[in-house]
Amino acid sequence: MVNLKSMDYLPIMERWLAGPHNADTIGRVGHILDRYFSCRAVPMPDGEDAAEWGYYNWRVTELWWHTSPMAISTSLGERWPTEGSYNEMTGRPGTDPRAPGWAPLSETGGFMPREYTDDFKGKAPTLDDPPFLRWVVAHRYPDGVDVEEADDWWAKIHAPDVCEQEELRRFVSTKFREFPPVSPMVRWSEYWYDNGSSWVNAMKNPPKYTEPPWASRPRYPFLLPYTEFTSTFLLEVPTEDFLRTWTGYVPAS
Repeated sequence: MVNLKSMDYLPIMERWLAGPHNADTIGRVGHILDRYFSCRAVPMPDGEDAAEWGYYNWRVTELWWHTSPMAISTSLGERWPTEGSYNEMTGRPGTDPRAPGWAPLSETGGFMPREYTDDFKGKAPTLDDPPFLRWVVAHRYPDGVDVEEADDWWAKIHAPDVCEQEELRRFVSTKFREFPPVSPMVRWSEYWYDNGSSWVNAMKNPPKYTEPPWASRPRYPFLLPYTEFTSTFLLEVPTEDFLRTWTGYVPAS
């Protein structure tokens, strides 16, 4: 999950991603990938504060490996954006691009199983079901908190509370694996709603949540945005499926 400091960088970064970066990635590791796809973030629901929800404005990209990514050679290099610095455009690793005073997390990522390990609510979709909006969230727990105890509370107490949201259609989650430490996050979760208004209503008219003793703030999700959780909104399907359909980057005529 990646954020851009300014949407003025969007044309540059879209060309880089779908052009040289994609070509480099397929040429380098395409033979050990089963899938490689990306989703453009959709805007925050109307009237909502992006900073309140740790919102990332650019993309979520997934690479599905059929062998260990640790075997990748790092000697091949990569072509980075030529019209500016990737670090500057995403805020990595300098000043946080979204909210002064919060720790910089320009990217959120890690390794996880292909299938979600916790299925809390709902079922896999079919085309007979109504379309949906995906709220994807990565989170960790406050510094000094026992991670296993906090995560046990999250799965056994918090998740059932969340399932009481009437608007929530599906809720799945999994824990990040610890190799390599790409980011400090502990979990990745998906929450599905009919649309942005449905999500807003769930946030403004919540069920009764049990507040943990270690809460960083006294309201859902009890964690600090950009420091302890990040999130974005996606549609049902990827906007690009690079291994299956990519034919190069051709600007509009």
